[in-house]
Amino acid sequence: MASISFTGSTSGFTDILTQLTTFEQSRITPVTNQQKVYNNRDTAFDTLKTALAKLDSANEALTKADKINKTAISGENKAFTATSSSSAVAGTYSVEVQNLATAHSLISSKETSNKTALGDNAETRTLIIKQDGQDKPLEIKLTKEQTSLEGIRDAINKANGDVGASIIKADDNSFYLTITSKSTGSNSQMTISVSGDETLNQKLSYSAGSSTNSMKQQTAAENAIIKLNSIEVVRQSNTINDAIEGVTLNLKSESAVDTPETLTLTSDTAPMKKAVQEWVDAYNALQTTIGNLTKFTATDPNSDTPDPSNGVLLGNGTVRGIQTNLKMQISSAQSGMSISTLNEMGIKQNPVSGKLEVDSDKLQKSLQEKNGPVTEFFVGDGKTTGFATQINTYLDSVLKETSGDDKGTIQIAKEGIAATLKTLKKTEERTKQSIEDNITRYKTQFTQLDKLVSQMNSTSSYLTTQLAALNKSS
Repeated sequence: MASISFTGSTSGFTDILTQLTTFEQSRITPVTNQQKVYNNRDTAFDTLKTALAKLDSANEALTKADKINKTAISGENKAFTATSSSSAVAGTYSVEVQNLATAHSLISSKETSNKTALGDNAETRTLIIKQDGQDKPLEIKLTKEQTSLEGIRDAINKANGDVGASIIKADDNSFYLTITSKSTGSNSQMTISVSGDETLNQKLSYSAGSSTNSMKQQTAAENAIIKLNSIEVVRQSNTINDAIEGVTLNLKSESAVDTPETLTLTSDTAPMKKAVQEWVDAYNALQTTIGNLTKFTATDPNSDTPDPSNGVLLGNGTVRGIQTNLKMQISSAQSGMSISTLNEMGIKQNPVSGKLEVDSDKLQKSLQEKNGPVTEFFVGDGKTTGFATQINTYLDSVLKETSGDDKGTIQIAKEGIAATLKTLKKTEERTKQSIEDNITRYKTQFTQLDKLVSQMNSTSSYLTTQLAALNKSS
């Protein structure tokens, strides 16, 4: 009888067990491959988010076009200084400052003390200060103790009206109360009286044109007068911000008679041009990022698997939606504006690459000749209209990281990936446990089988010996 034999230690099942173990462990490969795919997608969305954030940052500058799209003041002027805003238009103006606006100022007669009460014996009285530029007169209640120069000064200043008071000390026995308007111009002229205390009224009363005034006028209330391109302009203040659109004039001194100065405004297009170019660069960089993440390469006809160079987010609806929405906003027109599209100022979209191209000369011309309309196009009302304003609103909805129902598009996508990875992790753990259980069971079964084979081989050897002995005896 032939003996029963197996190769390998004892029974030769070691190689078989190794093969089964390798097979079992291969069950985890599809899970880890899926985890790799979703981890790569998560990283890809981080890359996309970074590119979108850079566009958002560049777009933020355009939402403030009214602050960077300005004209510049060329040269220096002696009688005035000037500043300009985005609504100012380049040009040259003749400015002659004929009179500076002044604040009305009054001074009392001399008093020998600044602490002695000046009123009569009435318990209370009312100091009334009227100004043409104020809707209501300033009425200040004074006690008897408040009728000294110090008391009146403090009460006026505490009232915080359009006038202020101070005391001038000439010497130890000479004190004067001054009352000065905080505003300039003819509207600052004061009329002062005291009701309920005739004694104090005789020391403080003042009315323009009256011959019985107690206080004397130190400075008359006068308006600012300038000649702007030979046109007389009169204002209450030395700050004139409505004579030339977008320009504020701060008057410093009167010009020499019949000697106007020249105010020159030039277009300062460099900051705005830089902001526009940075926006275009950020947009084009975003398109490159999206192109890399969604790249498609046709599959080799002889291969059953997709080309490994395909983008991680190929065919992803979230990415496609973001790209489509941005392209739509770029091509959409701003209703009711002098400039309604990017193309009108020299920014057009390449129909093949989808990227933006800047016609530098056309943009420069728009910034020089249509400064205000360019600002309006980008900013709009700052809420719902304006190209940059609308892009800002959309990017906020994409990049928002808040929780709850108000999540951004990117966050929703990443949370979906995180949920899938969590499920795959559980699948991985279950699969590993199943593999471990199966290998343990295989080892137990092969150990038992090994023992059985060993016993069978022992029995076979015994029977072979016995049969050989019988053959010899016969």
